[in-house]
Amino acid sequence: MLRCQSAVASVRRSRFSMLETLIPGAIVRHPRHPEWGLGQVQSVIGNRLTANFEHHGKVVININIVTLDVVEDGGDF
Repeated sequence: MLRCQSAVASVRRSRFSMLETLIPGAIVRHPRHPEWGLGQVQSVIGNRLTANFEHHGKVVININIVTLDVVEDGGDF
């Protein structure tokens, strides 16, 4: 049981740190749609994040369901 609790705590910590970085202006990738390219976070309200992706446009994402990849260096985005 301890091992399971440790894994859950680790997921909670990593999810919390992801949420800290999901602020307007952050650059992200959608893990299931790499063809969308990079996206810039426009807003985060509750569990809804709006991002504008290079090759797909504006998308509203439920961050309780999808864990976006935060890109440390967005390059020329």
